[in-house]
Amino acid sequence: DTIYEVRRRFSDFVSLRESLVKRYIGLLIPPIPPKVVSMSPLSSKAAEESTLVQSRLRLLSDFVDGLGNLPWIADDPIITVFCSLDSEHWLKISEEKISKTFPTPGNAMWLAVLSRSPQPPPVQQFEKVLSDTVNRLDSLQSSTDIAFKAAHKASSAAMSRADALFALKDGFQPWRGESARFSALAVSLPDKLSPSLADPTNNNEISAERGAAAVSAGLDAYAREADTEPSLFEKSLAAACQWQQLSLIAVKELITKRNALIDDIRKQQKYLDSLQSLKAAGKTPVTKKSSRTSRLLAGFSPGLATAASSSSKTDTSNDDSNRTSSIPSHSGAEPTIDELIEQAQRDLTDRENSLDLHARALCYCELDRFKRDYTAYQNKWAAAFFSDMTRLADAHKRCWENAHDALGIHAPV
Repeated sequence: DTIYEVRRRFSDFVSLRESLVKRYIGLLIPPIPPKVVSMSPLSSKAAEESTLVQSRLRLLSDFVDGLGNLPWIADDPIITVFCSLDSEHWLKISEEKISKTFPTPGNAMWLAVLSRSPQPPPVQQFEKVLSDTVNRLDSLQSSTDIAFKAAHKASSAAMSRADALFALKDGFQPWRGESARFSALAVSLPDKLSPSLADPTNNNEISAERGAAAVSAGLDAYAREADTEPSLFEKSLAAACQWQQLSLIAVKELITKRNALIDDIRKQQKYLDSLQSLKAAGKTPVTKKSSRTSRLLAGFSPGLATAASSSSKTDTSNDDSNRTSSIPSHSGAEPTIDELIEQAQRDLTDRENSLDLHARALCYCELDRFKRDYTAYQNKWAAAFFSDMTRLADAHKRCWENAHDALGIHAPV
């Protein structure tokens, strides 16, 4: 299979995730790393920058893998464009900020799943469940943060230990040389006619040089293996804790999104009530300035705000107090109060439907999926970490077994 390289900036990943969050209401989109990733304070600047890049690439890779595990968005056109070789097409798409209403089969499938799910529990009961969930998530995030810092500390300690072992290995080199010269020294006396009594059994003696060489080789191999230990703590433990931190933040944002939807509904309801009050009084909506109209309507209806902003360019009236918000109707004329009320009611209904779908997603899909995925990821990296540490321990053991073999003796059991 041919492998293609696609270059994307960090901001491209941000744009991709923002678009998916808007278009798939209530769906827990995998997190991306922050712009600044926390690293070990004890590492050098060069090492920190290198580790930062590796950490961000690792987390972005997890983000892309996570998207592929979501059946609703795996084949989304925006992901296809994002992963394509046509960078100009992606740039155009990202600049246009794809609307959340952009129709896709996956989006329709996701909405169908939510629509078929049961109604959410009563509001008070649901709020209690969400409040308890957020508290548990906060506690889990705090403990994960402690583990994250501990992993950094262990990585720094392992790095210092590896440096000390390399220093120990270098410190044994002069001793090895002196041992070799001592082994080559021949002590001869004029009247020494009998064999040496130092070894009456005439066994082959192990020279000092041989022992020094074996110890030096063992230290060298041990130091090289120990040099891989810091990355195990950093890439396995710290990276796993960091990914879990980001996942916890993402699910908490999904929960708190409900509050934003509720506030949006309240604003829209207030706007609708004001229109109905104006109709009852026989008045029409007025603003002091057209720019203010855009700001006011932006909180209720993006479509109305855009129309108001464009129409303000052609309104040259100097009487600001009597200026009516020039929002064109379907016939091209300024909308009536009834048309404004009808549009506001439709916007309110859309927001209420979004809140209902969001609640269903939390109740019957995403919180359970987060718990399942969180547990699966935790077990996966734990197994990988244990495997790496076992391999490292076996490598350390082999270092000294080889040293014993070099001396012709067996390692103690």
